[in-house]
Amino acid sequence: MKCVKGNLNDKLYRKRLLYLVVLYAQLCNGARISEAVESVLKWLTTGVREIKVLARKIKIERLIIIPRELVDLRTTLQEITKKLVAKS
Repeated sequence: MKCVKGNLNDKLYRKRLLYLVVLYAQLCNGARISEAVESVLKWLTTGVREIKVLARKIKIERLIIIPRELVDLRTTLQEITKKLVAKS
């Protein structure tokens, strides 16, 4: 994900980066958006790339694997989510 460049102080850039990460995780795993959001948040807090998430409609656990390309962005994403939580 080196193609994503911008200023971390820009609110729009931070939002877009988070959206891209969630959508990329969703695309790589064939998951629903709510499952991808949940897995990315768990990955940011725990650091574990393989996460089991409850599939919403069929009520079974689904394995979501965070792509390797996103691992380098983890610390940046943690800072962004801290800023978002602090503001809300």
